Amino acid sequence: MKTCHIVTAFQLSDSKIGIAPWLTEYLLKLKEKGVEVTVFAPSYKGLGDQTILGLEVKRYRYFFKRWENLTHEEAAPIRLKRKPLYIFPAIFLVFFSCVNIIKLCKKRKFDLIHVHWPFPLGIAGYLGAKFSQGKLVLKFYSAELIFALKGPFLFKKILKSIIKKADLVVTNSTYTKTLLQSFYPGIEAEVIPEGFTVSPRTVKKREEEVKKILFVGRLVERKGMEYLIRAIPLVAEQVEVKLDIVGDGELRTQLEELSDSLKLKDKINFTGRLGEEELGKYYQGCDLFVLPAIVDHKGDTEGLGMVLVEALSYGKPVIASAVGGIVDIVKDRETGLLVPEKDEKALAQAIITVLKNPSLAEKLASAGYQHIVKYFNWDKIVEKSITLYHRVCQV
Repeated sequence: MKTCHIVTAFQLSDSKIGIAPWLTEYLLKLKEKGVEVTVFAPSYKGLGDQTILGLEVKRYRYFFKRWENLTHEEAAPIRLKRKPLYIFPAIFLVFFSCVNIIKLCKKRKFDLIHVHWPFPLGIAGYLGAKFSQGKLVLKFYSAELIFALKGPFLFKKILKSIIKKADLVVTNSTYTKTLLQSFYPGIEAEVIPEGFTVSPRTVKKREEEVKKILFVGRLVERKGMEYLIRAIPLVAEQVEVKLDIVGDGELRTQLEELSDSLKLKDKINFTGRLGEEELGKYYQGCDLFVLPAIVDHKGDTEGLGMVLVEALSYGKPVIASAVGGIVDIVKDRETGLLVPEKDEKALAQAIITVLKNPSLAEKLASAGYQHIVKYFNWDKIVEKSITLYHRVCQV
C-alpha cells in the first residue's frame, strides 16, 4: 500500500526530532509493517527534499527563505498570534501545498492520502486524493478544529467541505471526537491516540527528603503553569519540594517573574528545552509529574497530553487537570489524580496527598503504567491504523 502523509511540520534531520516526535515514530512503524510512506511537508528556510531515518520527505517551498519558518519552530497558530504578518507566508503555504501535491500525484499514484491536522492542509489532501485516484483520510488533533471554529465563516465552510469528502476521519482522543461531532453533527470518527514505545525501565526510588515535582512542555497559556507555580508555596507548608520546569515558550519570562515575586527562586528550576537523554534523567529523578493544563482564552486545551504517557512509562505517578483528552490517560484515583483546572488550592492538595502517601503514589504509578501499555502501545495502534487503511481502500 502506497501512502502519502501531509503534515504541517516534520523533523529536519535524523537527529533533530522536532515538535511531533510521535509522528515520525508512527510513520516508521507503518514502514516496518510494509506500508510505503511518503511525507509531504513544507520547507524550512529553503530546505529541499530529504530522507529522514529512511523516510522519503518531499518538501515544497512557499515563501522567501528567511520567513519560511511558519510551522517548524512552534505551532502555526501560536506564531500567527505573536506575529500577525505571518498571515502572508500562511496564505502562500496553503497555495503551494496545493500546487505541489497536484504535481506529485500526477507523477506518482498513492492508494491513500493521510492528512494530519486537516485545517487548512485538508485542501491539499483532497486534491492529492483526487489526482491520485486514492482515498482521503483526515486525522484531527483538536488544535486545528479550535482554530477553524474561532475563525471566520469561510474557515468553517472550507473545513466542513473537506470533511464531507473524506473516506475516513480519525481523532486522537475522545475529547477531539466530541469537538469534531459538535462541529459536524453525525460524522463518524475512529479514535486512535498517539502511541508511545514503552520500554522496560528500572523505576528509580528516591529517598531524598526534598521531593521533586516535574513539568515538561511548552510554556504557553493552555499548559496552566501559573497555577502550578502558585500551588508550590501551599505545598511547601507541608512537604519540602522542588519543581523542575522543562521547556520553553512565550510565557517563560512572565512565569520566571511570577516565581521571583512569590520568593520561590530556591524551589523552582527553569531548565529550558532539553535533549532526549537529559530529559530522561529528569523523568527518572522526579517523585511526581504534574500537567496543570487549562482551557485558554481561545478555547484551546490539551488534545491528549502525551507527556503524561511518557511520565507513566518511567513508573511515575501523575496529576493533571480534568480537561481535554487528558481524561483518556488519567482515570481519577486509578491511573493518577485529576483536579479542576485553574485551581491552585485543589492542585496543591492533590500534590500533598501523593507526596505524603508513598503507597498511593506507587499504586497510581503501577496502574498508570499498565494502562498505557494496554492503550498506547504502538503495535496495537499501528495494527488498527493499517486495518482501517485496508478497509477504506477496499471500498
